[in-house]
Amino acid sequence: MIFIHYLRNPDQIELFFPPLILNDVTIKQFNEIFKKINQPNMRFLWVDERDKKKLENYFGNQIEIEKKSSEYIFDPKKNHSLEGSEFRDIRKKINSVKKYQPQFSSLNPTDIPEVLDLLKNWRKLQGRKNSFLLDWGYTNSAVENIFDLDSSIIKAWKVEISSEIVAVGMAGKINEEIANMFIAKTNMNIKGLSEFLRWRMFCELKEFSFVNDASDLGLTGLRQHKMKFRPVAFQPIYTANVILTV
Repeated sequence: MIFIHYLRNPDQIELFFPPLILNDVTIKQFNEIFKKINQPNMRFLWVDERDKKKLENYFGNQIEIEKKSSEYIFDPKKNHSLEGSEFRDIRKKINSVKKYQPQFSSLNPTDIPEVLDLLKNWRKLQGRKNSFLLDWGYTNSAVENIFDLDSSIIKAWKVEISSEIVAVGMAGKINEEIANMFIAKTNMNIKGLSEFLRWRMFCELKEFSFVNDASDLGLTGLRQHKMKFRPVAFQPIYTANVILTV
């Protein structure tokens, strides 16, 4: 099922939801839909290397592709064990949090109001410093709707200290080999909590061969934080703009 969302211009499709698998069938369908509404271009917001080649082969010189970022790929088993000197700093951060006796567990429906309050506080301390952080609405929506999603694919967790929720994380299965971390928010006043949350999420995902932990949004602090977990690869991500012949 495809949901088409019109924002300002009734003759322009601005959003397809949910994200669609890019293959020969969907590309042809895109082309037909946009021809029917006389739309001169379409933009793909998230394109990986395989998508990039497929789009270039299909659209030729009609397409403009720009590199957007690189996503961090981790070995969850390696990040679960944290063995060796390369993880010394991460272990120190995690141990500094363990003295508070943090409790990591699955998120419950009754937790949602408290998690939304946590996100508001996160935004006050961190998000508003960076006006270009665009995941605010996305994160809130994910929290509000998490229990409408398939729990066999999408997982959500919380960290509690003294019965207060201080962190929330979400991840999902991409395929049998790869999982994706798509939300990790913490109380910024507790040092080491971000490391503790990611470590526990890696522990939960150790059945997978790889975990995609998204990009660093161009933020130096986030880049340094993710590099401490020693990514095993980087996946380039692109945006693509197709100029259609109508």
